[in-house]
Amino acid sequence: MIAKLSAAHERHDDMAQLVTYLFGPGRANEHEDAHAIAASTGLDLTGDPASLAAQLDAPRQLFGTEVKHGSVWTASLSNAPRDRRLTDAEWATAARTLIDRLGFGEEEGKAPCRWIAVRHGFSKNGNDHIHVAVGLVREDGTRASPWQDRVKASAVCAELERRFELIAVEGRRQGRGLPGYSRANAESAARRGRPEVERATLARHMRGAAVAAVDEEDFLRRLSSSGVVVRPRLDRQDGETVLGLSVALPPPDGTSPVRYGGGRLAPDLSLPRLRYWWGTSAGGTAGAAAVDPLGARATEPASSTEPASAEDGLARWARAATDVARLRSAARDRPLDDVAGWAGIAREVAGVFAVWSARAEPARPGPLARAADVLARTAVLDRPLRRGPNLRSAARTAASAPPSPSSDPAQAALLRELRLTIRVIHDAEAAQRRTAQAARLAALDLDLAPLEERMSAGRTARMPSARGIDTPAGG
Repeated sequence: MIAKLSAAHERHDDMAQLVTYLFGPGRANEHEDAHAIAASTGLDLTGDPASLAAQLDAPRQLFGTEVKHGSVWTASLSNAPRDRRLTDAEWATAARTLIDRLGFGEEEGKAPCRWIAVRHGFSKNGNDHIHVAVGLVREDGTRASPWQDRVKASAVCAELERRFELIAVEGRRQGRGLPGYSRANAESAARRGRPEVERATLARHMRGAAVAAVDEEDFLRRLSSSGVVVRPRLDRQDGETVLGLSVALPPPDGTSPVRYGGGRLAPDLSLPRLRYWWGTSAGGTAGAAAVDPLGARATEPASSTEPASAEDGLARWARAATDVARLRSAARDRPLDDVAGWAGIAREVAGVFAVWSARAEPARPGPLARAADVLARTAVLDRPLRRGPNLRSAARTAASAPPSPSSDPAQAALLRELRLTIRVIHDAEAAQRRTAQAARLAALDLDLAPLEERMSAGRTARMPSARGIDTPAGG
């Protein structure tokens, strides 16, 4: 079972708009049988959407309580297409369990929140689901806190999987979940002229810069020079020490950028986790100097150190391939059940693909971007990865070596070594019984094969886009 929760920047105060949507036809007429299956005590479900919304929002209106980021909290719970169909009563139990575990009910003597759960039935993907809407102002006018709602919701889903004998989400027990992207996320990206969800692009940029960087200052410089708007979060006491980072893509329409903390993109992208990988526990003020508060570059871009000649470029590609081969050789001695160790290996390989994609697929994500995203599923853990051999040099080569027809065979050699490493990671995932991820890695190997063949033929590499239109490498 999967829970998708509203992020803070997605919350609002318009309960009427939400309830109208929940009981309406949906954006694509997908709501075939929308009906309430559970609600807070005393809520009259016989009225129209406007009446229901007024009841849900009554405590906020009565007490005039304001909630930072918005008083309307939403979540959806969905099971897998292959799961058995739950009854309305079972879905109602799921909704009430979620409400209780997140502290929105009458626990510990607190006044409850008002909420409603609506079942929509099967989506176009074949999964049954419900939506839960909660007013974050309690009956006594106090605010309810959704603190750690995602962590708590994940635990609820694991509990419901056991209770209702549903298919378990792979990797949850190991803390290896990635945030999902909804159709609303995709539609928002399309309206903003993005080829994909912004969080996916930002996560790749961060992961690539982190693998290529030698320290925090180098990371910030590389991230900023890649076009990402970076804003350090500074210690309030000294105003200089960097405690965290938020990242965003420059908005194409001149509006305010949508910012994300690194840890919200993926657990391994929080600043403390990145510092662990660089071997530092805290950043000083040097890192903050790499970007100004608005995210503008304050230093020369990392790509300014390109090789002076094509011959030097070929040599760098060859060294990069050798580095990957060495990492793979060392990985063969690692126990197959060393989850943190294999996550660290996948992190390095994902970083190489991420920076290579940014250089070779600038307009639209292609096979290199897909490789980075699939490997990230292995690299993500809710605890620090195990440090080992790094691919920093290979990532720097992929980020800065000049593309040219003569370098294609050398690039093919690197891609071949990366594909062989993907197969080793696949074997580890299969041994850990992460069958879905193992299948993704096997499909990824096949996805990259045509690209390697074109490079090996000595022709100018062309990256197939998501729409099937070839894009010349290097722009």
